[in-house]
Amino acid sequence: MIKIRSAVPEDAEYGAMIIDLAGTQQFELPSFKGEQKVPLWATSWPVPKEERLERLGWLFMNAVKVSTHYSKFKVAEIDGRIAGGLCTHTREHDRLNAWLRAWRKMGFSYMEIIAGYMKWMPFYRTHLPILENTLVVEFVATFPEFQRRGVITALLEDAIEKAKSEGYPRMQVTTWIGNLASKKAYEKVGFRIDKEKTHKSFEELYGSPGQVRLILEF
Repeated sequence: MIKIRSAVPEDAEYGAMIIDLAGTQQFELPSFKGEQKVPLWATSWPVPKEERLERLGWLFMNAVKVSTHYSKFKVAEIDGRIAGGLCTHTREHDRLNAWLRAWRKMGFSYMEIIAGYMKWMPFYRTHLPILENTLVVEFVATFPEFQRRGVITALLEDAIEKAKSEGYPRMQVTTWIGNLASKKAYEKVGFRIDKEKTHKSFEELYGSPGQVRLILEF
């Protein structure tokens, strides 16, 4: 049986792994054969995975105003073990100035932040904006040992109930063009393709033409 609950500070280790895994799983698809095969977080932080997870854990614990904070996460448990998770947030939690403050609190200099931003340029060229008055689903991941047990569906259905109860007229989620497994999971609960955005630099680096935004309206 799958139990969905709100994340708490004590989940920081698992929260960091969920955030990291959400980026990693895109690269595991054989159809994506770009030049880069490491998570997006590793693009900005070229450090060992253990250190990267520590930094993501800090964001999970401390970055209240951005989408990685634990207050925006739900986790799924099976037999008392965390099996996966996702976050829901709004446009205000993805503002550049909020991220800049979070990076600075982590100890990054402005030059390091700019260098990281430049490495993300292919990603930003295909970035689809968050719509107004919309609940966003992000950082969706299941740990490998719990895949194919309905974890993602349960998490998404819980997020849909949250959106309805809080009066949002729509939800959105973004994935990469060609990630058929993610697309199928989102469409299963009612999401439909809204818009795609492509760029040559994104395809060269990641192996996917670009990103696709899916919408669920109530």
